Amino acid sequence: VEMGRNVVAHVNSLFHRRGETPLQCDVTLYSAGLWAMKRGEHPSSIAKGLVSTFEVLEAHPNSGIVHWIPIGRVIEEQLWDTRKKITNRGIVELNGIFMDMLQPQQSTSKSLPIQSQTLNAAHPASDGLHFSPIVVKEQVNMMLNYICHRDMRVHT
Repeated sequence: VEMGRNVVAHVNSLFHRRGETPLQCDVTLYSAGLWAMKRGEHPSSIAKGLVSTFEVLEAHPNSGIVHWIPIGRVIEEQLWDTRKKITNRGIVELNGIFMDMLQPQQSTSKSLPIQSQTLNAAHPASDGLHFSPIVVKEQVNMMLNYICHRDMRVHT
């Protein structure tokens, strides 16, 4: 219960800044999990927390349509020592668990299929974790196309 209150407070803080007009979004993009993985948490326990946050986001009146973005693969041999617990095997497992939890029969949520391993490989990150600006720009273009063109949507 305490975790639930903390999640709600955190999500509310995203849309309501002190002294500012509340933020109203048409679309909210959500992706998370790498830092919990960095601390060595198991993908199944990470996924439970992510789903809790995702459900609160989805229910918030200011969030608009909430889309989950799968976590992209990393270049493990380039990761700093403090990030060695982040593995592609763990990322694949976490993405799979989270996708299973967002199946259409269980949720109205959507997942944006924007990860392009070919694009990531052609423009590798210097630290193995963060994407190059070229990749980020292409991901934004893919997201906008997905949101604006109904025929690209996996679930409607």
